[in-house]
Amino acid sequence: MSVFDRLQGYGFVHHRALNSHEALARTLRNVAAFPARPHVLEGDVCWDFRPGNTELCFRHPVVVFDSLSARRIRKRIEDKTIVGLHDLDALSDSNVCLVIELKVGRGNMRAAMDRLVGYLEARFRGRYWIDSFSLRLLDYIKSVSPQTAVTLHTECVYRSRILAAAPQWPPPMAPKLSSLSRIDGIAIRRRGSEAFMARACRDVHAAGKVLILSRLHTLREFECSKVWGAKAGYMHWDMAELFRLNDEIEARRVAAAAE
Repeated sequence: MSVFDRLQGYGFVHHRALNSHEALARTLRNVAAFPARPHVLEGDVCWDFRPGNTELCFRHPVVVFDSLSARRIRKRIEDKTIVGLHDLDALSDSNVCLVIELKVGRGNMRAAMDRLVGYLEARFRGRYWIDSFSLRLLDYIKSVSPQTAVTLHTECVYRSRILAAAPQWPPPMAPKLSSLSRIDGIAIRRRGSEAFMARACRDVHAAGKVLILSRLHTLREFECSKVWGAKAGYMHWDMAELFRLNDEIEARRVAAAAE
């Protein structure tokens, strides 16, 4: 069973849930309160794999290239001001899924990705996917672990092309969705009109890719994401309130259908 099959129709992505111990604890309370929901915990991974270092942690850079040294990573993991990779051990026996977004690092990128994927395969096989704005990083992940599901994050899908805008060489490009044979899914940041987003989602489906939507801020945007066929959505508001409102909507639909 793939990670996307495990989501049973729609996965609720807890944005930045892995980026701090406080966020993780808050998220796990919601997981416990709503155990029937398919929960996906998201975090941003950074690394320092310069000679003599093998550090991986979860944090969102303040700016694009903001990274921490191995010494600072180790100190902050010890102080529990950031979450280290092995802090995820506590989740390995749970039913939650993970989405790991690749951010920035120093040193040997390939060694860092090898360590990351090796850990996730050992602890969370079939329960995680890796997300990135970088086709280069995702292509490497697939070369060493073909079974690992990957999604390309983007600001825009337009006319069956996707903006691959990671700050790297070669510069940003707009390949056809149909050319991305190694990419399992596309994660689109919600922006623009509903008509624009609906067309973008149809293009993703037409290319045979799993659709993920991020930056969902309102109940309307959440409901649209389901109509557009998203497999999961990144929620940017109180999850308990979302679940309550969603239950009310579903109850009204069932009642209307029974009349």
